[in-house]
Amino acid sequence: MNTCQSIFKPDGTKSSYNKSAGVKKALIELIKKISDPRPTSEQQKFFPDLDEFILTDFKAIPQTIKEQTKALIVEFAGVKFKTSASTGDQYIEYVSKAILHKLIGHLPKLRHIVICEEKYSFTPDTLKAHTRKRRDCKGKISIVHLKEEKEVISADKFHKPSVVGTSISRKLVSSYLGSHIEQLLLKQNMTLDIDSEALLTPCHCEEVPCTCFPFTTPLRIRFTSESGIVGTEKLSNIRQRKGEAEMAQLDWMMELDAELSDG
Repeated sequence: MNTCQSIFKPDGTKSSYNKSAGVKKALIELIKKISDPRPTSEQQKFFPDLDEFILTDFKAIPQTIKEQTKALIVEFAGVKFKTSASTGDQYIEYVSKAILHKLIGHLPKLRHIVICEEKYSFTPDTLKAHTRKRRDCKGKISIVHLKEEKEVISADKFHKPSVVGTSISRKLVSSYLGSHIEQLLLKQNMTLDIDSEALLTPCHCEEVPCTCFPFTTPLRIRFTSESGIVGTEKLSNIRQRKGEAEMAQLDWMMELDAELSDG
């Protein structure tokens, strides 16, 4: 999506105009095209229209969906930009209480959550330039690019201007959750998958561009209502290279298909 948009601007950055509406329209049309086989005209009266299964611009989850949802795939790209946390510990607590517990409270049958983080190693920075420019505040010249890793995010530090301001910092915060899963406060019978840059294969290339084909490996954490975290594993069968969290969500829809029942 970002690559397609970028060609319309001479500097290689993307235009954000109508992005949300355009993505919605494209996804709806794609779903309709792959819904095969389509019912015949005679059968059509016995099939509900596909539009009844596609919800957009709604403020509350319909009760029927709340009662039946077993798995959930969450785009996590913007979470770190909206939190009011001032330390890394507070950020993990925010994810645990304000996001995971809230989702579980709304969806009583939920047993599997997938968190899709943005993976900045696989997203050319120029394609994000326009979006980030809109976030910039007018004021003094920033020196956040000079900060060390521990000054950006650590157990007792979460420097939001740095998180928003530099690519290196965005990578740090996007992998922070996956690197500190033992701190998640969750006592539920639940499986949590984290698709992030926490486990990124190292690059040993001495030349540019890179030719070693790096990828990330998602993490799976299992929780129980009695003990909290009871096990973690690397999902080594998945080699993720999609930088955009939205695109990774599509992969996970297919990955979780076997867990879901018809209907």
